[in-house]
Amino acid sequence: MSMDTSSPIRKDMLKINKISDRAIKWIGSISSLRIHTALFTATFLLPILEITPFDQTLLVLTTIVSLEAIYLSIFIQMSVNRSSHVIEIIQEDVEDINENIDEMMEEEEENEEELKESEVISNIEETLLALQKELVNLKKSKKSKK
Repeated sequence: MSMDTSSPIRKDMLKINKISDRAIKWIGSISSLRIHTALFTATFLLPILEITPFDQTLLVLTTIVSLEAIYLSIFIQMSVNRSSHVIEIIQEDVEDINENIDEMMEEEEENEEELKESEVISNIEETLLALQKELVNLKKSKKSKK
């Protein structure tokens, strides 16, 4: 089943990808580190200040951290999957480039062979011309001796 860019499923996937990209960028930022540190500090202050019971605070904190870890691993896997796809595309391009380079090298070798052949032919032609001149000179010298 092919999906064009106008299909609702494709649009939803693009939205999800944008959201996951933003989330991954934010989670890996200094501001995320600061906010998480502040929230964890505030959470541990709740039982110390006797606002909530310690066991209830730990239960809520553990649940939130577990859910966050699940979503984080999903975002990371989505990013890895997209990166793998991009790497596959790049690998195909590299293979195409290597094939083109191989073809160009073969053509270059053929051109070098043709150039060598033309140089050999040129040398033979020069030698033949020199021999013809030598023959003409020999004939002239033979006629002049008679």
